[in-house]
Amino acid sequence: RIIHNSVSNEHITHLPIIGDPTNTGGMGVMTLQQRNELNLVASGPPIQSVTMMDIFKTIQADTIILKIDIEGYECKALQPDILLGTSGKFIPYIFMEWGQLPQNTANCPEYKEWVELFFQGGYKPADPANLQILGRESLASIW
Repeated sequence: RIIHNSVSNEHITHLPIIGDPTNTGGMGVMTLQQRNELNLVASGPPIQSVTMMDIFKTIQADTIILKIDIEGYECKALQPDILLGTSGKFIPYIFMEWGQLPQNTANCPEYKEWVELFFQGGYKPADPANLQILGRESLASIW
């Protein structure tokens, strides 16, 4: 199943924006207002955002292994009900990149509080190369 939507914490219309034409996998999204303020050109037609809870409703399984790569919107997609285990789905593992999130004040203004939700929900960050558990301090910088 393919879900051709942006993922956010609200239902909103987004415009796709490709900052680097050689990296179409690095596509981001912006609202019409953001696009106009930055004077950028959309790379495709408008798309409607959905929430992770909308996506979860389409999945029959009670257990979900989540792999997410949504170009800095992880803070908006992974809301407290998901991270604290009250979404109605058991999510033992969340695979994601942290690289751009610490400095992403547009999409993740409460980054430190959001990181704490992972720990409160029982998640522990690990290095994918060797599965070594990482400390909180490692999530405060870009890797």
